[in-house]
Amino acid sequence: MSERSPLPPCLFAFPGPLRDRLVAAVLAGEKVSTTGLLAEYERRRRSCRRPVSVPW
Repeated sequence: MSERSPLPPCLFAFPGPLRDRLVAAVLAGEKVSTTGLLAEYERRRRSCRRPVSVPW
């Protein structure tokens, strides 16, 4: 099996109470997704795919 590189750090908010709550939720398994994806695409100057319509 090949060696895998470590995942980049996952950063939430700025230091303070909000970050503490978010990190605690991640460690407890309560937070499993984030809404920062668009910001990441913009920061890396990549175009974001168009959303797919859901039939229901």
